[in-house]
Amino acid sequence: CLMARAAYCAGEQNKFWEMNDRFVYNGFSRDRNLEHSLFKVAESISLDIEDFKNCLNSERANQAVKEDIEAALKLNIRGTPSLVIDNQVHLGALPPEILSKLDANEQE
Repeated sequence: CLMARAAYCAGEQNKFWEMNDRFVYNGFSRDRNLEHSLFKVAESISLDIEDFKNCLNSERANQAVKEDIEAALKLNIRGTPSLVIDNQVHLGALPPEILSKLDANEQE
């Protein structure tokens, strides 16, 4: 759950999606020195490193990840990507045209 906590902590600094994009495109889950790599990414996306470090090992980050996992399990979500809109679960990658349609419906 280190990567989940890192994403949460990046989100506290309004950089969740930047951190997420690095995870998706760089394959960090196979990294042998994950924590070191996460701090390099944090620096590269201009996070306040001291705040990031404090958050990464905090109870609030652990609790946020735990709550997300519990919510996903209640919805029978077992992996990513998954999307929940109006309590309807969409599993797997959705084509861009479906995402656009969902986004348009949300904005109405």
